[in-house]
Amino acid sequence: MVVEQLENICRALPWCQGLSWRFSDLRKDALADLYAALEGLSLRFCELQPIFKGPTTKNSLGVALARYLYDHPDRCQATLHSINRCAGLPEAASLLSN
Repeated sequence: MVVEQLENICRALPWCQGLSWRFSDLRKDALADLYAALEGLSLRFCELQPIFKGPTTKNSLGVALARYLYDHPDRCQATLHSINRCAGLPEAASLLSN
């Protein structure tokens, strides 16, 4: 569910970013709202990943993921898929725990 919600936000970002200057207030508010939702969902996504250890790591990675997805919404699906794939690898957990 979290991944689907992140993907939906990533699909909405280019549309909001493309609003014309006549809608600058709406654009600014919509982008701020989307970023807040993206950050909250990114934090939740990282909490669900078993390879991320400790609240500090999960929080910093969640914020970094939100920023990355905000800047590169076209890479959302591939990025989330890669993180999910890595989370299933036992060597990823041992690498991050060192």
